Amino acid sequence: MPKEIEIEWPELDAKVTARLLEDKNPSLCKVLWDNLPFETMQSCTAVSGDALYACHSIIADIEPEYVETYGDKKQYWGKMPMDKLRGCVHFTSLGSIWGIIFMWGDEFTEPLSIVPVGQVREEDFGTLRRVGQKVQADMLVYNKYYRLIVRRKK
Repeated sequence: MPKEIEIEWPELDAKVTARLLEDKNPSLCKVLWDNLPFETMQSCTAVSGDALYACHSIIADIEPEYVETYGDKKQYWGKMPMDKLRGCVHFTSLGSIWGIIFMWGDEFTEPLSIVPVGQVREEDFGTLRRVGQKVQADMLVYNKYYRLIVRRKK
């Protein structure tokens, strides 16, 4: 049975479920799974488009087994394939910034490399979009942040 994580924003009364992609990045999925639960503050991209970003304190010297690379392709500047990336959970534990990213909407302009470790259930896309819009508006307009909790799905 695939492992699942629950991603929750308590103040927004919202949560989504994501299936871990152990077939793509088993080592990073294990690092994430072994370090759950964690709590942090939710942020978002300011100019790149529809993605939620959060720092975490999980540090592991693990290289991803699978990376989707878009950075070398000029055709992706301004038009990342969000139909493919929507709901993607991107996770890094190596380098100067450790983070978890949730792709939520219709637009992402920066062709960055994606390290997928999870996929939000399609039936939760509406909730993810609602949270993304609320976090983006409140953070950029009112400098308001929300708590993020990531835990194992029971």
